[in-house]
Amino acid sequence: DDDKNRGSLDVSDGIRGFSGGLSNAPIEVSGNYEPDIAKTYTFSVEKRGTVGITRGLQMRWEDTFGGAGSIEIGEGYTPGTPISFDEGLRLALGKGDLYADDYFTVSTETSTVRLAQDLVLRLGATRSGEGLEVRRSENIANDVIPGLDLEFFSSSEKPVTVSVLGDTEVAKERIHDFVDAYNTFQATAKEVSKFDKSTNTAAPLLSDRNLSQMVNEIATTTIATVSGLPQSTNMLFSIGLKIDNRGMMSIEEKKLNEKIVDAFSNVANLFRTHGKTDNPDISFLGMTEKTRVNPSGYRVDVSNAAKRGFYLGTPLPGIIKVDETNNVLIIKNNGRVSDPIELRKDNYTLGSLAKTIQNRLMEDKALGRRRIQVREEEGRLKIISGTFGNSSTIEVEPGPDKDLSSLGLTDGISTPGEDVAGSIGNVEATGRGQLLVGAKDSNTDGLRLFVTLSEDDLVDEQEATVNISKGVAVKLGDKLDKLNDPLDGNVKRATDDITGQMTSFDEQISRLNKRADTKRTRLQRKFAKLDSTMGRLKSQQSYITQQLSAMSGARKS
Repeated sequence: DDDKNRGSLDVSDGIRGFSGGLSNAPIEVSGNYEPDIAKTYTFSVEKRGTVGITRGLQMRWEDTFGGAGSIEIGEGYTPGTPISFDEGLRLALGKGDLYADDYFTVSTETSTVRLAQDLVLRLGATRSGEGLEVRRSENIANDVIPGLDLEFFSSSEKPVTVSVLGDTEVAKERIHDFVDAYNTFQATAKEVSKFDKSTNTAAPLLSDRNLSQMVNEIATTTIATVSGLPQSTNMLFSIGLKIDNRGMMSIEEKKLNEKIVDAFSNVANLFRTHGKTDNPDISFLGMTEKTRVNPSGYRVDVSNAAKRGFYLGTPLPGIIKVDETNNVLIIKNNGRVSDPIELRKDNYTLGSLAKTIQNRLMEDKALGRRRIQVREEEGRLKIISGTFGNSSTIEVEPGPDKDLSSLGLTDGISTPGEDVAGSIGNVEATGRGQLLVGAKDSNTDGLRLFVTLSEDDLVDEQEATVNISKGVAVKLGDKLDKLNDPLDGNVKRATDDITGQMTSFDEQISRLNKRADTKRTRLQRKFAKLDSTMGRLKSQQSYITQQLSAMSGARKS
């Protein structure tokens, strides 16, 4: 209710003087205070002057939480005109004189019933703000940092550091699982390739060269040094893991416990991918199996810092009037379009107009979480995208039947952002926003760095050196992926060999069966011929026998 929040303050109620003069311009503060947090505003006079007459006459304001702005009340200002300055509040000064360093304060009150608000946190924030903004509809954020559950009970004006300690029990459990898996593989390999003298039988893969090669490669990878780590912590035996003469792995529990407690990160680095740079503005994000480790590290030379796209309006006067002709605008960010943004009809300073547009943007369903910034710059409105890179753009359009020229948003310039550019390991890398990725088919293929350097941070020489390492678990994973490659892995080759042998055996059996069938047919024909011959011979024998018998009878008679 405007009447409730309107107060006309005379000099004796508000302005306090330190200059020896007495400011005598009447003050009126009006409007609906929008937030649910009470503030106190302090207004101070920049220099002596007469309201509406003196060129460059300003009043500076600052709130309880460090917010600040200024109001032009000199030449061109009509005394008594309300000017919006912050959170729905307006200030009007009547005719009169102001003296430098005089000031007055305005305190606000809030309703006991508050509107619900989102949780807002910034990762990587500094005292000046910045950082990645995250919003949630409740005070729990369990998906911001993998493996970390966060619950918030109050807000903080200063950055809060969250320290995360490694879970030693889970780490030991995972290492035991690793050792068990390694020993299971070794035992299985021996079982399928042994010869049992007692039964004089051979296992299926006895003397199989592919199995022997796999066993040797896995054992060699496991006991090898992890390049890129300090010599004192670059092998498994340094944390108490040993392989005996039977090829089985064992754990020296006392040594492992000591290492996990005293140097958790060093133990983790023995198993995982790890990377670090010597520049806090260049962060290691990850790598792939194609990335090769260089013990000396890779030089990182940034030739162009990533930039955000922005829209810069045309110059504006000290007082900006928003009415029914210019109170609706539409903002496009990276091709995504906001709902129509409606501004309250009022008189604004450049700072209060920027803040009002910022607040309306934060409430927008399409762009509210995209971290777009609206600020004043050299007497103009500047709208800055929340993302970096070539695809980062800001465009402004008027609402239906509206004209934004009086807001400086008609003939402004839209400038797209730029991708980070540079080289890793003296080879030109690929930039996408603030992400710098090693060139394909190079030693740094797949290496990913997050670069937050500004243009002022760039130097003629390299900006950083990145050192990377691949732990035992990662190298074994890469090795097993190659061994099990469905196109050219050892297992595929072994399977192809066995399949080829079985096919060869089948072909040999088929040939032998054909030969046997041919020989059987030939023998059957011979047998049939022999049987026929034997039949004829028996017939002839019978005939001869009859003739001989007849001849013998004739002689006797």
